[in-house]
Amino acid sequence: MEVRWFRSKFTSYVHLYRHRKDQYNQQMPEYQGRTELLKDGFTNGSVDLKIASVRLSDEGQYTCFIQDDVITEEAQMEIKVTDHSSQKVPAWIVVLGVIMVVLFGVVILTVYFSKRKGKHVKEVGWGELAALLKEADVTLDPDTAHPQLLVSEDQKSVRWADTRQDLPDNPGRFDSERCVLGCERFSAGGHYWETKDMFRHCSAGSVRLNISRT
Repeated sequence: MEVRWFRSKFTSYVHLYRHRKDQYNQQMPEYQGRTELLKDGFTNGSVDLKIASVRLSDEGQYTCFIQDDVITEEAQMEIKVTDHSSQKVPAWIVVLGVIMVVLFGVVILTVYFSKRKGKHVKEVGWGELAALLKEADVTLDPDTAHPQLLVSEDQKSVRWADTRQDLPDNPGRFDSERCVLGCERFSAGGHYWETKDMFRHCSAGSVRLNISRT
């Protein structure tokens, strides 16, 4: 499972938990030594982040990205930092309270699965999980396809071309990575799609809208 809290840049994070460990290699310097992911709540679908010694610079937008073998979720929130010098409540409690309220909407699906089956979400059977998710009818966007990918006329399939096509310049087209995006966008909820006739080195999934195309 991956839990990533970040501000404006996905790769430069406020806090990252991955491969069952906290990762600090590319943590934003201003948050070093001040963050803690409260892992006791994992079994209940809670991924609360604790920020200590809150500063005015901590104010602004945060994004929480959660991914495991079954579900990918992402939500944004905003923290307002006020002068708490006259308050007797530690700053981190104020911030944690805000995060817990916002996160309830993000992880409610996981909590539902856990209560329904009495076990971790990854143990839910595919048939039951698919019934709770929404099947995505994906339409491929040929304007984003790498020049060596041929999108079918109905935009439902793609195949590899031996030679690079001569296509007009398009800032939205992948140039180095052999990828193609779908026309649909998802901002909330759980979705799934089925594929067939895929080579072992191919993969399908979801990406952020601002993914690099070069």
